[in-house]
Amino acid sequence: MQKIIIPYDGSAAARRALLHLVDTIKGDSDVQVHVLNVQESPAYLDSCLDAATIKQIEQSIAAAGRKTVLEAAEVLQQASIPHQLHVHVGPIAETIAQQAAVLGCKALIMGTRGLGAFSGLLLGSVATKVIHLVDIPITLVK
Repeated sequence: MQKIIIPYDGSAAARRALLHLVDTIKGDSDVQVHVLNVQESPAYLDSCLDAATIKQIEQSIAAAGRKTVLEAAEVLQQASIPHQLHVHVGPIAETIAQQAAVLGCKALIMGTRGLGAFSGLLLGSVATKVIHLVDIPITLVK
């Protein structure tokens, strides 16, 4: 069984990547899709809030992530594509790379906003970071 991971944040770019994935694997019964939402941890709050409050904030952030992956699940269910949903809180690119390895994924498909080389260089694109962190084939959908 081929496992594919798709980071999904609910953006237009992520939705295009999801639809590309559906078109690509439609009818392939030997595929398992892992939909991953990563919420950035508000680490800057560590110095001004207690641990219990930070935990509550992270739980709220994770709940938003669960709501987001359910959007992707609906599309995959309609296409009869087997999938699992994952939500994590942490650094986005690093968590995507870590989960791709932990889940044993053989490919990654993700959306990109297509900022171009100069803007990507200045802003530090998540896709660029992921490319450097994983050793599996990546499809970027613009």
